Amino acid sequence: MLQDTTLLTDFHAFVVDMCNGDVAQDVADILAASNLTGIPKPCGGTRPIAAGSVPLKIAETQSVTRASDKLKSMFGERQRGVSCSSGTDIIVHRARLFLRTGRRQDGTVAPDSRVIVTCDFENAFNMLYRSAMWEAMRDIPELHGVFSVSYGAHSKLFVTGQPGTILWSKRGARQGTVCGPAAFALGILLARRGNHDTRGIIGRARIFTTLGIIIAAGASLYLSSFLAPAFALISLI
Repeated sequence: MLQDTTLLTDFHAFVVDMCNGDVAQDVADILAASNLTGIPKPCGGTRPIAAGSVPLKIAETQSVTRASDKLKSMFGERQRGVSCSSGTDIIVHRARLFLRTGRRQDGTVAPDSRVIVTCDFENAFNMLYRSAMWEAMRDIPELHGVFSVSYGAHSKLFVTGQPGTILWSKRGARQGTVCGPAAFALGILLARRGNHDTRGIIGRARIFTTLGIIIAAGASLYLSSFLAPAFALISLI
């Protein structure tokens, strides 16, 4: 297949069309659809895994790569999950350094009694409204096209093992793609700036209520200056 120059040329053109959003809606519906498989959780319940289109994932990867420098400048030290090489390693190393030396990012030193708080938010990736992600991407034209293919309409989820059963994905970022974490992180950044009604982003603002409690607790433990740069959006995913 890789030796077929005609096929490669046509596929390249197809990827470019997806990156530019130049795809008919019925084709976009097929690309945005996923096969949904339920994986049992060790503690009970089911973890839904949606396997999406490989060509669309390639287009999303290319689009996010093109926007990488702009994403870095927008996020700065706010997160380590998108356009940040070895982001989780940075978080781990900073946490270890703080525990060993007490040194914060601003150069000050914390008291001997030190605490680090980690947290995980239930279904955070699925709580973000897509209208909020659209607004967050308005300053990044490199993502407009492929985002319109991925999120231009509600996408179908075909349930594995249940022929004919279709669920509709209407909210949240697409998992298992490069564009999903970028869209999620941009939506959270929009809310943190305070220029958007948080309820319009995630509904009832549960994530940000929890964040407020954690940051307040961190400040009381002399950790606020450490948590600010190290608390990564990747921990919300």
